[in-house]
Amino acid sequence: MIIAWVGLISCQENEIIDQPVLDLVPPGVFVVNEGNFTFGNASLTYYQSDKKTLTPDVFYTANGVPLGDVANFMVIDQRDAYIVVNNSGVIYNMDVQTGIYKGKVSGLTSPRELLLLGDGKGLVSDLTASSLTVIDLDKFAVIDKIPLDKRTSESMVKVENKVYVCNWSGMYQEKKNDQVLVVDLETWNLTDSIRVTLEPNSMVVDHQGFVWVLCGGGYMSETFPALYKIDVSGDTIVTKYEFPDKQSTPTDLCVNGDGNRLYFLNKNVYSMSINDGELSQEALIEAGDRRFYSLGVDPFSGDLYVSDAIDYMQKGDVMIFDSAGTPKNSFKAGIIPGFFAFFE
Repeated sequence: MIIAWVGLISCQENEIIDQPVLDLVPPGVFVVNEGNFTFGNASLTYYQSDKKTLTPDVFYTANGVPLGDVANFMVIDQRDAYIVVNNSGVIYNMDVQTGIYKGKVSGLTSPRELLLLGDGKGLVSDLTASSLTVIDLDKFAVIDKIPLDKRTSESMVKVENKVYVCNWSGMYQEKKNDQVLVVDLETWNLTDSIRVTLEPNSMVVDHQGFVWVLCGGGYMSETFPALYKIDVSGDTIVTKYEFPDKQSTPTDLCVNGDGNRLYFLNKNVYSMSINDGELSQEALIEAGDRRFYSLGVDPFSGDLYVSDAIDYMQKGDVMIFDSAGTPKNSFKAGIIPGFFAFFE
């Protein structure tokens, strides 16, 4: 099903919540707005999906201080929300309903994502450091480092006692950035690697326990981008789906709440079943004259959230579609809306 975007933004309005004490009620989504590099203007926007109400600048409103420089990831664990602020080198912990600051892990090099491991521990990937950082989420402290053999890290997923890590950026390492690294959580060591196409940028786990990895093919389009399906029992590649055009730039691999359908950006939004034998050739949602920047799939409702950073200086747009690609609503977020964290 192809749906062209025809300016839904202009015909949709949202009520702006203006109150001194925040009460962010689920269901909804936090939009992590990156802000501009070195400007320190990252922010959080909250959209309550059932009421269609919008709360801008959540962190600043609740705490009276800005979020920092380049926020790029957020994860929610019951009442705790953890926001990774890359260029500030910190991870903030805030109350997910009030936005109130509770603590932070600081002194990180260039944090990218946080993977919750349970038992009060988290694992942090890093754009420039050649190690993963283990943190104590209760004490807000770094407790260990896991060397990655001079490679950097990005997206992570956990399957049983193993963590799979994308080696995305080749800028800060001598080795090729064409591997998915495997970390054993029993030994806390890098134990294996799986060679894929250049620039693995995002990963998900389906309902059968297979890991899916999306690779961009390289900054200079050196190779054909590809999607991989990996069997975690032997850390082997089951299927490789290669994009036909080297100029393709697939990113933001997502999976629905049932774990049986994949979504990703490649200028437009594409979707495919985990059982499909080939990549989808038909866009689910066409970008039209927009430049889609990030994608998120609500695991509870199945709705798709797509952002447009516009010119990367003004506030960006977020468009909402149902799982069939039909437009539902839209709203303004902050500068460069780059990640979605769903609150149920």
